[in-house]
Amino acid sequence: MSKVILIIGGVSKPLNAEVHAPGINVSLVEPNGFATSWSGGSAYKTKSMEIYWPGKAAFQEALAVPGLFGQPQATVEAMFTLVDSAHPPLRLLLGALAYPMIKKVYEERLASFEQWKNVSDSAHGKELITKKA
Repeated sequence: MSKVILIIGGVSKPLNAEVHAPGINVSLVEPNGFATSWSGGSAYKTKSMEIYWPGKAAFQEALAVPGLFGQPQATVEAMFTLVDSAHPPLRLLLGALAYPMIKKVYEERLASFEQWKNVSDSAHGKELITKKA
């Protein structure tokens, strides 16, 4: 993941909080792969290095799965729905593959947080403040 994507993701929530009062909404559109010409004529290609051939072959094999890529024209209605929404989400996942991929990432993060919770709590110090419901 590029640093720019991480930075945009990091500033979107505070930016949304800052501009929401005057009626401006911020949404990150996070698409899965779409069938565009990104690897065609518009791509900048370098000379292939042998060390990367196994990974490249696996990647190209994965790309051959029917229905893997979404259809760009199908995003138009979703984008209009987002723009016309009175309460748009901070993050909108586009494509049928985006949700299960992101869900898996968050489940893995939560499991890791849970596994290390005692260490995290111990870093707080002796007096752990707990809110009473």
